[in-house]
Amino acid sequence: MPMFDIKNSKDVVLKDNKTDQPDFATLDNVERIEAEGNEVDTQKAHRDDIVDVKPNFFGVGLNLNELYRRWRSRTKRN
Repeated sequence: MPMFDIKNSKDVVLKDNKTDQPDFATLDNVERIEAEGNEVDTQKAHRDDIVDVKPNFFGVGLNLNELYRRWRSRTKRN
């Protein structure tokens, strides 16, 4: 999911934004845009999983994909 979803705007100014999302913005029918100093942290950005492993019990679930991702990032730091 992008950080910004902008539709039907005449003037858009995006300055000094930071995100870890793989997509920064989706624009639809924008006449003029000014973007400066924006950053996407590609180290944290990840693509959507092909298979979501999210077992749940009475509506309470555990996202095993994210659990694995966090475990892997912590083991890399040590």
